[in-house]
Amino acid sequence: MKWKWIIVAALIGLPIATASALPISYISATAVPTSFTPSGGEYGLGVLEISGNTPVFVHYEDGSRGVVDPANFLISTDLKSDDSAGGRARGLFEGGDLAIKDGLGT
Repeated sequence: MKWKWIIVAALIGLPIATASALPISYISATAVPTSFTPSGGEYGLGVLEISGNTPVFVHYEDGSRGVVDPANFLISTDLKSDDSAGGRARGLFEGGDLAIKDGLGT
């Protein structure tokens, strides 16, 4: 789960139409289906996709929080190196897409 936070923490300033104009610290969501599709000949490398309809929480730098609910949430990215060890999943993700749309498709 930690890699989800790493990905979303890098999204400072993500515009969300229903959110405040404050700078965004990070976004979070729970119970989002996740899939990993291996690619190439190397074990552990491939495409990670996290998507689903779930509330998305927007955490602002001033400590306040907003919510986009319902929201369709999608992250798709390529795992370039698998650094997992000691039972913890960890790796370098590169490129990809992030999309969050509210119930009106905004």
